[in-house]
Amino acid sequence: MPFLITLAIACILTRATMAMAPRLGLVDQPGALKIHAEAVPATGGIAVAIASLLVWRPALPIALAIGIALVTGTADDLRSLSPLMRVFAQTICGAVLVAGGLRFEPLGPLGGPALVLATVALANAINMVDGQDGLAGGLAAIASLGLAAVMTAAGFTAVGPFALAGALAGFLVWNRPPASVFLGDGGAYAVAVALVAIAAQASTAGWPWLLATGCCLGAFAYELVATVLRRRRSATAATTGDRDHTYDRLTRRLGSRSRSTGVTLGLGVVAAVLGVVVARAPVGAGLGLIGGALVVAATLDGRLLPLAPQGDAS
Repeated sequence: MPFLITLAIACILTRATMAMAPRLGLVDQPGALKIHAEAVPATGGIAVAIASLLVWRPALPIALAIGIALVTGTADDLRSLSPLMRVFAQTICGAVLVAGGLRFEPLGPLGGPALVLATVALANAINMVDGQDGLAGGLAAIASLGLAAVMTAAGFTAVGPFALAGALAGFLVWNRPPASVFLGDGGAYAVAVALVAIAAQASTAGWPWLLATGCCLGAFAYELVATVLRRRRSATAATTGDRDHTYDRLTRRLGSRSRSTGVTLGLGVVAAVLGVVVARAPVGAGLGLIGGALVVAATLDGRLLPLAPQGDAS
């Protein structure tokens, strides 16, 4: 029920924010690394955050952290903030979650710092993936449903992840290719904070569930690590944009962005299903499954998805 309610609310709110976007200046203009040829509203994240919070009704620290993320990201959409300011704001969001009692419990004293680091990492990972219509929102919705299944397996209520998944689904009605609205940095940051908070709640059940939440968010984690390593090898600044993300290389391989999105979302489903399996497996077996999946992913990435020739940003 939370899924269907937030789907309806987000669908309506997204359409309403689209009409307001030009007056607010919240539009994403075309650019050298953009795939859209016309200005597109970047207000989808506002609708997703409002819809999910209305139904989820999380504890105050979670709601506050999501609000800070949304406001900071929206400010970044209006006027590009420096990387340092973005990371500082994302760190504050993670710190608010920790101050509210959340942490990755199995990590003991490192659970709080790890949660802050995860907040910063996931916010930037979702932003990296948000370069193709329907992709970031779709992967986040799949991850949310995976987390819902993991929380249910642990015996917790899963209103939060179901509400977030429904809100993202309502947004995707308008974000499907060709997108009429984008998530925006505000949405990317807010969704990241919500996902990290849900993962922290699930981790209280123990190591298998912590590993399972990592699997559910695995598509984002893989893209972040792959991007950092790729830019490090090419001596490119980590904050510099490019068109060599995994989904870009899939597009060149498959000849279609829609096919690339479909394959990537399918991989997100695999990651979420793996998370459910790992949650019910012994820790050693879970680590083995995760390690095997990483080896397969890295091997296929390297062999099937070559980088673009230097200077080609298409």
